[in-house]
Amino acid sequence: MFKHFFIIIIIIIIVSYCIINFCSSYFYKLMISESIIKYDLRENDIIFFKKYSNKSNLEKIQNKYIFYTNQKWSTKNNNYIYDILLDKYYIVDKDYYYYIPDKRYKLVINNNINVMFINFNENNDKINLI
Repeated sequence: MFKHFFIIIIIIIIVSYCIINFCSSYFYKLMISESIIKYDLRENDIIFFKKYSNKSNLEKIQNKYIFYTNQKWSTKNNNYIYDILLDKYYIVDKDYYYYIPDKRYKLVINNNINVMFINFNENNDKINLI
């Protein structure tokens, strides 16, 4: 009797987890701020990028784009974003996604790599600007 009860509880937990996971990914929106360039890439963000992103080279990225890469930063892959106003550098690295809001930021490409990108202007209903 106890074994049946335990199995039913485990099944309910697994089904609940699957339903919650599906709902959270279905209604998920990226949270972007004009003042933040580099964001941690989480599991829901990866699912979001898989749904709404396109694959391209880093050189085609322009302002108002959100992008990430799977390639780890190295001295051969020395790509970064430069903040002209604050004289600050943001290294383009794996496990982060980036948002370049305006001309104040310059994307410096030393090695053209593949990225997954989302055009902010085309997908602004799926992205929350804080």
